[in-house]
Amino acid sequence: MVTALPLSFNRLVARQESLNLRFFFLLFLLISHSSLITMSTPSKQLDPAHKYATPDPKKYGCFHCNFCGKITNGGVSRAKHHLAGGYNGVTLVPRFGSRE
Repeated sequence: MVTALPLSFNRLVARQESLNLRFFFLLFLLISHSSLITMSTPSKQLDPAHKYATPDPKKYGCFHCNFCGKITNGGVSRAKHHLAGGYNGVTLVPRFGSRE
């Protein structure tokens, strides 16, 4: 013999489904909003190397040193190596002198 479930149980199931729908909707809104935030402030502009080396708008991965004017190819990492010095194949900024 099958008995009908109490009315309160049916309400509980309907409420749980409603909460699940709300949760997924809020999760969707959160994810879509966070992508808009990251699109408005790209990480390339937040890199501190952009204070000391200017990217060349004509050539991707090419940077001009703000101190000595040297053009470095190879991306922001190579420009950072030029600023810091002490790396093989990269010259140090002349104004800072040699590091020993």
